[in-house]
Amino acid sequence: MTSVPSTSSTGSHAPTSDYSVFEHVQVCPLTKQAGGHANTMSETKDGSQVFKMTEEEETKIYNRIYRDDDPLSSLRSHIPRYAGHFSRSDISSTVPCTVESETGSDSGGTDRYRPLSYWGSRPEYQKDRRKDKVIVLQDTRQGMSNPSYADIKLGTTASHPSSSALKKRRQEELGKRTTTHSLGFRLVGGCTVHGGRNVHWTTEYGENVTAENIDDAMITLFPSVNDGLLPAENFTGRSLNDIDRSYLDQLSGNEKLDRERNTLQSIRRIQQDVSRLSSTLRNVDETFVGSSLFVVWEDGRAVTKFIDLMRHMPRDGENPDDGVSDGLDSFSLGALETRAQVLERSCRDLENELGSAQR
Repeated sequence: MTSVPSTSSTGSHAPTSDYSVFEHVQVCPLTKQAGGHANTMSETKDGSQVFKMTEEEETKIYNRIYRDDDPLSSLRSHIPRYAGHFSRSDISSTVPCTVESETGSDSGGTDRYRPLSYWGSRPEYQKDRRKDKVIVLQDTRQGMSNPSYADIKLGTTASHPSSSALKKRRQEELGKRTTTHSLGFRLVGGCTVHGGRNVHWTTEYGENVTAENIDDAMITLFPSVNDGLLPAENFTGRSLNDIDRSYLDQLSGNEKLDRERNTLQSIRRIQQDVSRLSSTLRNVDETFVGSSLFVVWEDGRAVTKFIDLMRHMPRDGENPDDGVSDGLDSFSLGALETRAQVLERSCRDLENELGSAQR
């Protein structure tokens, strides 16, 4: 057994808190984690689900979303499908935590997958005991072979009123020097598939993105066939390196146009999802501090989900939206729309080139 029955978006399978449903699932540490804390997420062998360590508050939110009589149920279609949760204390160690038992665990083969009890016994998974719950969510990458993906932090603040003074000060400083305060969103991490390569970009990369260079940053997420990408530590670049050029030179004009159209179509689908989420959140009486978008796209397809729901509070005059909805609009109608218009012009240019070549 590699995964539990998934929960449909309509809730036909009720989420469960019965650990016995999950205990034989084989998982490994998430191989393509965009952001968040290390050693907190695992993936199933069949690629259908993700297990995330979290605090009890986040499990309460997911359970509320899956109650039909709760106002938060309007968010159900915007989050990854939720199969349930259990306590980390339910996990008993049945596999010795030795180097010998890890043979091949990092080799990329199927033998790196272990029962939950194995990973629960490892020292690196014992560090943060506040995260005593594990939630089971749909892996939004399911059905895609090698997608691009991005984690985008939402809102003009990332600290909850209950956060320590030190954390509030750090988040305030981070917000000022990045796009958090100015745009209401911040790039956290991800990977762009382009030019025959997987170009990874990190939290450090996102912290160098400002309102002044956000258009360049969007090239990293959604490059044109004529754009080159430098490693993330060098921010972004438009000159093609030898790897990019060799790969792209092999593409015909029609192939380039198809790729350009697919990228544009992915953006348009993300915009549609973001617009619906923004509209829903404006009618929800809760605000989610530090929440994120997780976006996955490939070959014109795209999946956009609302995640990181641990820090929340009632929304009123003293606890406003914290810029989450505005950040969604800024990302979709600002950054994404600007990039989409560039790709539309590129599509027209490629169409004209093909037309001229055929005459």
